[in-house]
Amino acid sequence: MHFSSEETVKSVCIMMCLVAAALTGCAVKSDVRASLSSSADLTADPRTYVLVHAPYPAADGVRAQYESVVAESLHRHGFVAAGADEARYRLSVSYETHEQSIEAGGGVCSAGGDCGDAGKGSNEDGESHEGPALLSWPWQHTFVHSLTLRFFERASGREIYKVSATNRDHEASPLVSLRYLVESALARLPYPTDGLWQVKLGGGKAGTPPTISKIR
Repeated sequence: MHFSSEETVKSVCIMMCLVAAALTGCAVKSDVRASLSSSADLTADPRTYVLVHAPYPAADGVRAQYESVVAESLHRHGFVAAGADEARYRLSVSYETHEQSIEAGGGVCSAGGDCGDAGKGSNEDGESHEGPALLSWPWQHTFVHSLTLRFFERASGREIYKVSATNRDHEASPLVSLRYLVESALARLPYPTDGLWQVKLGGGKAGTPPTISKIR
């Protein structure tokens, strides 16, 4: 059977529409890596924090949107923003969108200093945790989005909790995955044990609780 070029184009368009419809409302999976100090208790009061920033400005406004959504989610966990001299914790928020996901970081946030460099995301074992290959059309690019939250004791500068969430899609914008990353990173605060977790957020149904499973 021979198809005209117009019929072929229509067939491809229909197939793409069907695939898009099938994907609508699908659950979104994120990998979450958590690390909690043995002496830390994030559930104890006062649960107050102050955001710290990198020494360079975020001209695109993305940082402000991330911080707003993080603050909103922290509020649901009973955390309240406070002044720099009153907050119990300093919180570093870092995000990245890229096509490769291996990065290194570390450091200590001094009590009176800036935590910009210490706020960079990292995998402690140096491995990539992007999961299986994402189903893609030949012309699509895959982007990896990551969010890292690091809690430091204000008084000592010691890092007591770090959590990173990563997911993958075909969108270059770092804002597309914003809420998925924040909700995954803070689905538990803190995650009960160190290691790698997978969080599945319900897509089409509002109010669906996340499914959380330990990978290792």
